[in-house]
Amino acid sequence: MGLLHIDEASVSFGGVRALEMVSLIIEKGEIVSIIGPNGAGKTTLFNAISGFTHLDSGKISFDGGDITREPPHGVVRLGIARTFQNLRLFSRLTVAENVNIAQHSRTRSGVWAALLNSRGSRSERRAVLELTADLLAAVGLAGQADTLAGDLPYGDQRRVEIARALATRPRLLLLDEPAAGMNYAEVQDLLGLIQGVRGRGITVAMVDHDLRAVMAISDRVVVLDYGRKIADGRPGEVRRNPAVLRAYLGEEGGAATDA
Repeated sequence: MGLLHIDEASVSFGGVRALEMVSLIIEKGEIVSIIGPNGAGKTTLFNAISGFTHLDSGKISFDGGDITREPPHGVVRLGIARTFQNLRLFSRLTVAENVNIAQHSRTRSGVWAALLNSRGSRSERRAVLELTADLLAAVGLAGQADTLAGDLPYGDQRRVEIARALATRPRLLLLDEPAAGMNYAEVQDLLGLIQGVRGRGITVAMVDHDLRAVMAISDRVVVLDYGRKIADGRPGEVRRNPAVLRAYLGEEGGAATDA
């Protein structure tokens, strides 16, 4: 059945079909990229998976359980985390504080335990700080823990957002346009980071317009066009698919290798 199973998902906004009967399976351990032209429904699909948009029809299952109507905080607790196309950091908090905050979905100590400084509360605080340090090292920001998130370069802010998502301890990570605004060197570093995320046992689904990055890292590529799935296969297969070339690139030639 796969880790994530989307069955005939449809979403409309004001009569416009953002998704139409989209079915997709993501297997545990995969890196799957979802591509398509602007308005194809990619972010709508991520919003539906993460609970920010409800389906008009269809079903979404995660690890065998129905999450079709699960709210965003419930989706996070079940093991799905995401980043956003537009950065959503707490810019006046430090890098470490941004990552610390994300862990509250997994902590158990309440207000009274914190006020009384109970043994359990102290233990959880230590665990939070240790995981934050581990994740900042993993994304290459170990030396920036005390820097205000808003003072970092754009590429590093993207890294903070990924670390914050990982702090929720997901089994599936959704990356929405992670390479947006990055230069070539930053994109290469990002690809290494995504491979490292998979090395932690986390499945990755990614939306991005950087086709070089997509083709380089993906086990499988899914293509949407006008809310419908038009291709699903290995990068080489998708690159040569005439329907993909027409929809995504507007031509029949081999420009997919150069985009």
